[in-house]
Amino acid sequence: MLYVFNSNEQLLAIYKPDTDQTHAPGTSLDYFIAANHVLPYGREQVAGCQYYDAIHPEQINGENVFDFAVPADHSSSQYVVEGNLVAFRDIDNYWQFFEIKRVLDIHGAGGLVRTAHCEHVVYELLDDIVTDLRPTECSAYTALNTALTGTRWQAGIVDDLGINSTNFYYESALAAVQKVAQVWGGEIKIRLDVTGGVIANRYIDLRARRGMDTGKQFAYAKDIDGIEREADITEVVTALYGRGKGVEIEETGGHGRRLTFADVAWSVANGDPVDKTAGQEWVGDPDALVQWGRSGRHRFSAFEDDEETDPAVLLRKTWDELQQRKTPRVTYKLTVIELERLTGYEHEKVRLGDTVRVIDRKFSPPLLVSARVIELKRDLIRPENTEITLGNFMPTLADGVINLQKISQKVRDRAGVWDRGNQFNADGTLNTSWLNGIISTLQNEVLAGNGTVTITENNGILIVDHPTAPTKALRLLGGVLAIANSKNEQGEWNWRTFGNGDGFTADEINAGQIRAEVLTIGPGTTFEDGYDPSVANDNATAAQTVASQAASDAAAASTAASNAQTSVNNHANQSSPHNLPSYVVLTNQGVKVFDNLNALRVFLGQYATGKYGLQIFNGEIYSTSIKSGNPGDNSYTYIGTGFSPFSIIQNRNEALSIWVMDNGGMMQFYDSAADDMRGQILAMNDAGGQGLRIMGRKNSGFGCPVEIAAWGQTINLDSDSVYVQGDLYTWGSKDAVQLTESYGAVHFSATEALEARFTENGISEIVDGQCKIELPAIYLESVEPNSVYEWVIDITPYYRDCLFVTEITDTYFIVSGVGSGRFAWTVSAVRRGFKRFESGSIDDVLNDNWEDEVI
Repeated sequence: MLYVFNSNEQLLAIYKPDTDQTHAPGTSLDYFIAANHVLPYGREQVAGCQYYDAIHPEQINGENVFDFAVPADHSSSQYVVEGNLVAFRDIDNYWQFFEIKRVLDIHGAGGLVRTAHCEHVVYELLDDIVTDLRPTECSAYTALNTALTGTRWQAGIVDDLGINSTNFYYESALAAVQKVAQVWGGEIKIRLDVTGGVIANRYIDLRARRGMDTGKQFAYAKDIDGIEREADITEVVTALYGRGKGVEIEETGGHGRRLTFADVAWSVANGDPVDKTAGQEWVGDPDALVQWGRSGRHRFSAFEDDEETDPAVLLRKTWDELQQRKTPRVTYKLTVIELERLTGYEHEKVRLGDTVRVIDRKFSPPLLVSARVIELKRDLIRPENTEITLGNFMPTLADGVINLQKISQKVRDRAGVWDRGNQFNADGTLNTSWLNGIISTLQNEVLAGNGTVTITENNGILIVDHPTAPTKALRLLGGVLAIANSKNEQGEWNWRTFGNGDGFTADEINAGQIRAEVLTIGPGTTFEDGYDPSVANDNATAAQTVASQAASDAAAASTAASNAQTSVNNHANQSSPHNLPSYVVLTNQGVKVFDNLNALRVFLGQYATGKYGLQIFNGEIYSTSIKSGNPGDNSYTYIGTGFSPFSIIQNRNEALSIWVMDNGGMMQFYDSAADDMRGQILAMNDAGGQGLRIMGRKNSGFGCPVEIAAWGQTINLDSDSVYVQGDLYTWGSKDAVQLTESYGAVHFSATEALEARFTENGISEIVDGQCKIELPAIYLESVEPNSVYEWVIDITPYYRDCLFVTEITDTYFIVSGVGSGRFAWTVSAVRRGFKRFESGSIDDVLNDNWEDEVI
């Protein structure tokens, strides 16, 4: 039901859901509001006025709105006007209140329709301004209450999010709340207490995380009608400039040059996440550069923290921001069926912030994703129209309004600086002279390089400057290093030998300085203009110095050559370990990696005749995912990371999967031919207790038969107790085993009957010819009453008398006889709810004289 109030929260009308106006007819079981929440104020609902197309989208820390429609020609539609409030209880029985912001009346083929767009009442905080408050070195609870000063709202449940600081300066209370959530790192939840038909308390909770990992799985053909995946790299960056608080300018009230972290240096060797030199005003992520850079160039952007005054802290915050912005935004929009609302199954529920799994084997490759629910768009009347958005990012609360306020404030803050900065030409155009500069062509060529390295049987190690249109090449093959910068008419490289084991030979060498003990030059040698080698150099001292330096260098070179030869000999004789952690050898069978003890650790190639692959000895393999078989195979084994499962796929359909859950592991078994689940084995920690659960289940969530067989053998259930929910059928006997001193384990068979019966017995005594036996209440609540299905009562006297039952009611029976004495009695009654025959049908079988025909 929808409850409409005026702006003073006085109830005006109650509307009921209209399932005829939605996409498909439904029953009262489909209504979003349970029956016990229909009339909490003791008011009658408006006769005939129904609502439909009731959609409630909600995002984490973001949008929270509501749309619905009513017949515009109904008299009670007069209450659907701007400024009034509309409320309902959500699926968890919490009140949700919205203010009607826009009303649209349409007269079309469907008749007169009035549609209302509403915003959650928390948006009223946009109308409250926080002038100048600075919560410093405090908890999130204190900061949140500070942001809500002077409003109708207060901090509710706030998790321990540590100590931090921020400030609020002439901004809306809603923007201040959002700032607290961002600085302290929490997620907002709105909570209202309703007492006596009005909102008594308005709370803003700030939790470390909304939702939980429930293990919920959405599978196509089970509870997914459609899947839409969107990947967006529009805002991906690989490096960020950091800008902190600006210096205030007294004359204008604005702010000047902002703080940077240029003077802060980082080193991986010192435990920092990345290397950054002093003087560099930006920080980059090398891994992101490899994946998302443009030919080795960073994608830059800027991070601003208006309040940060510490360069080291600013660098850390900029790095943390970069980790969020270096990843593409990937969202999954699902149109799902809310099985929780249709079936009541607790394990099928999904809430905002939950981590869920999405499975669609029809994608190529199969779609297996684990992500958080960042948006829920619920249809209050039709659960099959629910839409869920999963993603790796979250929007912010009232993004559009808050960001517009921030931009306006920045424009005002910078006005004084712009006025004094002489940044505009006389004609009003922007002065861009600061862009002029000289960029090294060679440096650009190195940074933008797109070369490749390949290893082939014909070309050995081949290095080219471009993968598809190379103009330069270098080849190492057969102990010869060759170079080329042109091709012949057949498109083959014009190779020139540059060096081999005998030395380097080249037709041209470009060098700034060549130092040698002896330099031999040919007759074709040319010299620079103005230099004549035939004229002696009068600077004898300089010549002597050069000669001395040459002799010293020659001696050093001789020593180095001797040491190198010793090292080569030692390595060849394996008389000492290799001086590197590992080294690579390229053979005609493949690539081999040896450790510093010359032991083979990795082999990639042909390890046996006709056998190709990768061998790792005493090592490990790390990968995001591993898939067996060949590309395009329909049957394979898949190993993923994180919440991705270990899966065995047969003919493109899942046969077995193993999942990692928050509380342990889970195995799922499938009938791959039917492409449907058949059962699960998982760790349980719920109302059923803690332990292991084995259950038959289909993709739809409904049960599936489970068979445990040990043909010709014994199945042992070793447990304190075994509970069976449902009927138990056995082809053999049901025995109870009793340990005795003389006979060991004795098997006692259960008494069987056509019906499920409970018995009660006892010993009583006839006094003055009569005895009334009251049956225990616990027994009476467990069996069908005598008036519904007659009880069977047996009497055994312990003295000489004729006893008989003279009266039977639904709670007692009376036994009569002559004199006084003890007797035993037994009552047999059908178990309640298990009546198989109508009362008297068994007696009819006994009274039809069938035995006369036999005799």
